[in-house]
Amino acid sequence: MPNIKSSIRSVKTDAERRAKNAAVKSQIRTASRKTVEAVQAGAVEEAKQALVHATSVIDKAAS
Repeated sequence: MPNIKSSIRSVKTDAERRAKNAAVKSQIRTASRKTVEAVQAGAVEEAKQALVHATSVIDKAAS
Protein backbone atom coordinates (compact mmCIF):
# COMPACT_ATOMS: atom_id res chain seq x y z
CA MET A 1 0.00 0.00 0.00
CA PRO A 2 1.48 3.36 -0.98
CA ASN A 3 2.19 6.01 1.63
CA ILE A 4 2.33 9.07 -0.61
CA LYS A 5 -0.98 10.85 -1.20
CA SER A 6 -0.63 11.03 -4.97
CA SER A 7 0.24 7.34 -5.10
CA ILE A 8 -2.86 6.48 -3.09
CA ARG A 9 -4.97 8.46 -5.57
CA SER A 10 -3.21 6.74 -8.46
CA VAL A 11 -4.08 3.32 -7.05
CA LYS A 12 -7.73 4.34 -6.83
CA THR A 13 -7.87 5.74 -10.38
CA ASP A 14 -6.01 2.73 -11.75
CA ALA A 15 -8.60 0.41 -10.21
CA GLU A 16 -11.46 2.45 -11.70
CA ARG A 17 -9.83 2.47 -15.13
CA ARG A 18 -9.10 -1.25 -14.94
CA ALA A 19 -12.77 -1.97 -14.18
CA LYS A 20 -13.97 0.24 -17.03
CA ASN A 21 -11.49 -1.29 -19.47
CA ALA A 22 -12.57 -4.80 -18.51
CA ALA A 23 -16.19 -3.92 -19.21
CA VAL A 24 -15.34 -2.36 -22.57
CA LYS A 25 -13.21 -5.35 -23.59
CA SER A 26 -16.07 -7.65 -22.69
CA GLN A 27 -18.48 -5.63 -24.85
CA ILE A 28 -16.06 -5.78 -27.78
CA ARG A 29 -15.59 -9.54 -27.43
CA THR A 30 -19.34 -10.13 -27.20
CA ALA A 31 -20.13 -7.98 -30.25
CA SER A 32 -17.37 -9.64 -32.28
CA ARG A 33 -18.50 -13.11 -31.26
CA LYS A 34 -22.12 -12.39 -32.21
CA THR A 35 -21.00 -11.08 -35.60
CA VAL A 36 -18.92 -14.17 -36.31
CA GLU A 37 -21.73 -16.48 -35.18
CA ALA A 38 -24.24 -14.72 -37.45
CA VAL A 39 -21.88 -14.97 -40.43
CA GLN A 40 -21.21 -18.66 -39.80
CA ALA A 41 -24.94 -19.34 -39.46
CA GLY A 42 -25.58 -17.66 -42.81
CA ALA A 43 -28.06 -15.14 -41.40
CA VAL A 44 -27.34 -12.21 -43.71
CA GLU A 45 -29.56 -9.54 -42.12
CA GLU A 46 -28.57 -10.51 -38.60
CA ALA A 47 -24.89 -10.46 -39.63
CA LYS A 48 -25.25 -6.97 -41.12
CA GLN A 49 -26.87 -5.65 -37.95
CA ALA A 50 -24.29 -7.37 -35.77
CA LEU A 51 -21.46 -5.89 -37.84
CA VAL A 52 -22.88 -2.38 -37.52
CA HIS A 53 -23.25 -2.86 -33.77
CA ALA A 54 -19.73 -4.30 -33.42
CA THR A 55 -18.27 -1.41 -35.39
CA SER A 56 -20.10 1.05 -33.15
CA VAL A 57 -18.85 -0.65 -29.98
CA ILE A 58 -15.26 -0.69 -31.25
CA ASP A 59 -15.41 2.97 -32.30
CA LYS A 60 -16.77 3.99 -28.90
CA ALA A 61 -14.05 2.00 -27.15
CA ALA A 62 -11.35 3.72 -29.18
CA SER A 63 -12.42 7.20 -28.13
